[in-house]
Amino acid sequence: MPIRRLGLDNGVAGVATRYALSRGKLSPLLHSVAHSPKIITHSRRVGASCHLRLARNQMTERQLQRDLSLAQAGRDFFVRPLVCGDLSHLMPQVGTLVDELYPQGADKLIRRLEVAASTHSNAFVVAHASHPRIPLALASEAAKGIHNLKLCTFWVAPPWRRRSLGRLLLETRVSSWLTADVNSVHVTVRHNRAQQLRPLFEKLGFRQVAVAAARYNGSDEVVLQWTPSWYSEQMEASIESHGSLFRRSA
Repeated sequence: MPIRRLGLDNGVAGVATRYALSRGKLSPLLHSVAHSPKIITHSRRVGASCHLRLARNQMTERQLQRDLSLAQAGRDFFVRPLVCGDLSHLMPQVGTLVDELYPQGADKLIRRLEVAASTHSNAFVVAHASHPRIPLALASEAAKGIHNLKLCTFWVAPPWRRRSLGRLLLETRVSSWLTADVNSVHVTVRHNRAQQLRPLFEKLGFRQVAVAAARYNGSDEVVLQWTPSWYSEQMEASIESHGSLFRRSA
């Protein structure tokens, strides 16, 4: 799948500020951004267009649900870098979920996504060709050393789960890791979600390496790790398995 680079919207700070205000608080970083003279002047100039864009986003989301109700995953879906316009779609859903799981989760997430949107790196979304500006799934990463990464966020919008969007997104990231000579990637998964997610991750070379006991909110987390060698072994096993099935059916 080609990665399509879209133009960077200039409203990152505005989206972050509106989201924080809707939750009744501003982080110190967002508070300083929101009250800077440059942002205030910019907000006065484009405030009306921002509200119009948000209203259009809501209308487009409803239209998307209608237009794609029968869509098949992998048909006209593609992966692209996160842009700041995605935040107004993602944060009300992903931010709320992350806040329930981790201390100051939403504040940390939006800071990470702001940087990713400004650099077109470390965060990627799945969209559909008919509505390319609406993100349906999200993966964000963080560097852990020179050649190691953490997959910090891996999320698919509930209406679009079990349609292979998660597989498309993860396959695209694995391909990128192989090209970039990444040595290892790890991701932590809540224990009650591990059984659902492990088949997807294990097919692409992840293995369970640990269980972190009661890290946040008293919930255990399963640690999955990916390496190029484990990925190669998994691909070889998969090819052998398909070859055996073919020989038996021949």
